[in-house]
Amino acid sequence: LLSLEGGPTFIHEENVGSTEDVDAAAARVAARYENPLWTEWLLTAAGEFLQSLDETDDQSFVGELNLSWDFRAGWYFKATAAVAWDGTPAPGFESTDRRFVLSIGHSF
Repeated sequence: LLSLEGGPTFIHEENVGSTEDVDAAAARVAARYENPLWTEWLLTAAGEFLQSLDETDDQSFVGELNLSWDFRAGWYFKATAAVAWDGTPAPGFESTDRRFVLSIGHSF
């Protein structure tokens, strides 16, 4: 299953360490993909890209990739890798954040 969306959006930013809030119009493109690999395995991916309509340098992207395994009725193991990139980070902050998570959970 693949879903795509896009269009205009309005952004309100409150950057850490800044007294100024930013309001801006942007273009947004997003995608989500889901694919059952086997009976107990599921691969999902999602991403979103924003481009400011006022400032060409003001861009951002967030993406996440998940692999989930239902190893027992109601129980799952999930591996997640995610990235968040900001073309114009707040002063003192990096432009890219990464997150890796291994989790075990129960659905009820």
